[in-house]
Amino acid sequence: MLLNPHNVVVRVSVPIRMSHQDKEDDNVCEDVVEEELANFYSQVDVERVRGFTGDFAPRSDDVGELYEGMKFPTKAALRRHVKLYHIKNNCTFVVAKSGSNFEDWRCPKFGKECAWRLRATQKVNTYHWEITICPEKHKCVTMTLSQDHPKLDSDVIASFIISMVTLEPDVSVASIIERMNTQFNFEVSYKKTWLAKHKAITRVFGNWESSYSKLPRWMAAIQHFLPGTVVQFCYKPRPRGVPSDPSIRIFQRVFWAYKSCIDAFPHLKPMVQVDGTFLYGKYTLTLLIASSQDGNSNVVPLAFAIVEGETLEAWAWFLKRVRLHVVGDRQNICLISDRHPSILSAVSDPRTMWQPPYGHHVYCIRHLASNLNKKYNDSNLKDLFVNIGKWTCIDVHYHQRYDTLKKYKLLLDSLKEDQIKWRPYDEDHVSQQIPHYCIDNRHIWRANVPLICFHIVEWQYSDRVLRQFGMDQPIPENPVDIDFLHTLKLTGNILANWFIEHQFYIHVWNNWQARVAFAPPYHGILKRTSEYMKWYWRHTRRWIDVNGATYGYMHDQTLLIQERNITGPRFGEGGAGVAEVIDIIKRNFNGPYLSWSKIPQPIKDSWFKELKTKYWWYPESHDWVRWSFELCGCIEVKRSLWEARVNEQRPEWIDKSIWKQMCKHWEAKKKSKTNNNIQLNNKKTPFAASTSGTKDNKIKQEKLDQPIQSSSNKDKREKEIHHRIPPEVKEAMEIIMEEQEIVKGLIESMNQIWIQHVKNLEYVGPTFQLLPPPVNNSPEADFRRPPPGQFRHPNVSTFAVKSNMVF
Repeated sequence: MLLNPHNVVVRVSVPIRMSHQDKEDDNVCEDVVEEELANFYSQVDVERVRGFTGDFAPRSDDVGELYEGMKFPTKAALRRHVKLYHIKNNCTFVVAKSGSNFEDWRCPKFGKECAWRLRATQKVNTYHWEITICPEKHKCVTMTLSQDHPKLDSDVIASFIISMVTLEPDVSVASIIERMNTQFNFEVSYKKTWLAKHKAITRVFGNWESSYSKLPRWMAAIQHFLPGTVVQFCYKPRPRGVPSDPSIRIFQRVFWAYKSCIDAFPHLKPMVQVDGTFLYGKYTLTLLIASSQDGNSNVVPLAFAIVEGETLEAWAWFLKRVRLHVVGDRQNICLISDRHPSILSAVSDPRTMWQPPYGHHVYCIRHLASNLNKKYNDSNLKDLFVNIGKWTCIDVHYHQRYDTLKKYKLLLDSLKEDQIKWRPYDEDHVSQQIPHYCIDNRHIWRANVPLICFHIVEWQYSDRVLRQFGMDQPIPENPVDIDFLHTLKLTGNILANWFIEHQFYIHVWNNWQARVAFAPPYHGILKRTSEYMKWYWRHTRRWIDVNGATYGYMHDQTLLIQERNITGPRFGEGGAGVAEVIDIIKRNFNGPYLSWSKIPQPIKDSWFKELKTKYWWYPESHDWVRWSFELCGCIEVKRSLWEARVNEQRPEWIDKSIWKQMCKHWEAKKKSKTNNNIQLNNKKTPFAASTSGTKDNKIKQEKLDQPIQSSSNKDKREKEIHHRIPPEVKEAMEIIMEEQEIVKGLIESMNQIWIQHVKNLEYVGPTFQLLPPPVNNSPEADFRRPPPGQFRHPNVSTFAVKSNMVF
């Protein structure tokens, strides 16, 4: 027998025995013998708790006339039927006499205006109740207008709402009032409905006293099915007047911690949060909770306790058991709580083991902010106070966590082929831990089938991980579009038949043998030039971090050199190749080409092929090398011809016949420009001296004042060519004119132009000579560079460059 906190005796049919799990307290814990669990389960009406399906009360439409000889199984059924009869006929009655084996009811106007009377007795042999006197039908109608009926009491209402309470124990009183109004056309009071609700709850789930009596057995059931769960009871001393029966206890406190929560604590943050809240119900107790957080800041409960209140004894008792059964001998645990005086006193007690080095007590900033808001009633001040605590925590731990995250990202990006276990299931220590029923049918591991769990459907793409099974990895099929299934929820779909809804996917699962992926066994290393790797790099983000992308790109270039066995100088490295471009142009200048644009494209291509025979570069850098070649040629031809024209001296690399043709062209161009200027001056003189003042003459004068375009086609072409030169190239040409060394000037101009292209990129890595990013979109282009203004790379979000790079 277990007593509730108010010393009300509750008898229990199953005896209990004591087991002392806590040596410091002789009456801390109790347990139930396993043989007695069967008796305990037999007392629990599981079907009644899950959903009551019986007919506790008849419907008001089924209530018929009362007559002599009518029988009822119990007195309660008799009373309910008579009350419903009078509610239906809008009349009432009073109790004249009542006993344990009879009931005598009469009309309030009995002996004056109405002779209705009803008497029922309990038969001795059959124990049922029978109406013995009911001479006539009750025809009195209540003349008083009322929204409520006196016989529609809490007992009648409770019999009609049992199904509601069973399905939804926290149903609102307003919902019950609305149902009674719909069913009987009476507006019942709130108090009566509230009493009816609690009576219905008592009928379905039992009363408070029976709940306390079942509490030890429920805890014993938890320990039976979750071995390792800790449960400890603490009882009050037996007061006077209570029989000295060893099976009688007076409840005071209970502590429990689930085995799964105890095992999870070593993997959580080294912190414990404790708080308490009062319980609703007949007996005002307090629920204490200890919780922690995982790495994703999800709350994980650790231990619970029901105590008499937030007293010093209760908190000390709870914290001591949290340390003993959950935390253990682990040190430097952060204990977070509010500033309750009982908690402060309990923590300061060395017997609870929450003083350094075992624990460090701090205050919860949420509780402090709430206290601040109560005093000053300022929500903005409360938010600022909370932010102070947040930023202080972030400032202390941010750099350490950020550096650790960068370290792991770089490790993942720098993984090599031989550092990955492609077949983890073949390892001995792994295969021994897998159950035999999973290994017996290993082919199902490679089945491309949907995985179904009620409304959840996820597709398993085994053909994308065939290397785990020792097979060559081909290009997989396109994924199945089941995004619309991810929007399905159980809310509001409790009656949905998922077997019918997912019939197609169930059929696919049943035929999994036909969907097993297969490929030839693989040998060696999966090469970067394989078709699968080309497909993979087009559909994924290859690197996680910027530093990892830098490291991976340089490593890929090293592997590429090893695969192609490339030797010799690389174009662009330390300015290599610029002088060779100038030398090729001067050795092969075989026509009167007045500018770079006048040189035929086939001749330029032949010069570029000659450059390829002396230098090498990565395929993804081909477009950039060609752009550098064109830039060097444009600058060198323009600069050399300009100097030769100004100094009127033939360069050694230009043939005499070619030089004569070029000089004739320049002389003709000069004469044409002089004649145009003379004609312009002659045309402007008459109009300038004219005094006619006519409107037409003024318009003609304004037109002549505007600059006249040269009619020479050659001048137009030169202007178009000059207009096409980018501002960066013009600036580089001015710099080159001032330099005396040609190669040095060209290298400097190329560096300036390239830095201008990449100046918007951030650098976070070490200094190194950077290979120019490629422009083409070939599969081998590990790092693609679109035209300026459209920089976007599919593998990394930012690339590291330095302003002091050298080409």
